[in-house]
Amino acid sequence: MFERLFAAAVSPGSPDWNYTNEHRFQLRSRWQEFFRSYDVLLTSVSPVAAIKHDHTGDVDSRTITVNGTQRPYSDQSTWTGLAGAAYLPAAVAPVGRTPSGLPVGIQVIASYLEDRTAIDVARHIERHLSGFEAPPLT
Repeated sequence: MFERLFAAAVSPGSPDWNYTNEHRFQLRSRWQEFFRSYDVLLTSVSPVAAIKHDHTGDVDSRTITVNGTQRPYSDQSTWTGLAGAAYLPAAVAPVGRTPSGLPVGIQVIASYLEDRTAIDVARHIERHLSGFEAPPLT
């Protein structure tokens, strides 16, 4: 049963793929409008700083704590999914640490095929905000 569901998820039929791809194209077109006025979009990477990896149960049963509230584990990919769904290049630059010493980053999203723009802006942010430091070992 699982194998059949997995196969269906990773290889959708042509009508499903065409439908999804059409929406992806429309989304990318809307982003192009945004990038006519702006070079990049800066977003969070995740709603929380680095977390301890949770391998219990299945991924749908896992949670993260955001501002004291339990949220689905998948909320960690909301901001990164924003770029990925429309095939937009993105890079992450370190911008500081939480009071407990965990690293915090900022995502730099650029226009379709502007990979070097995302990387260059991330490089400048890193350079001006002291760069990467490995988190403390706990």
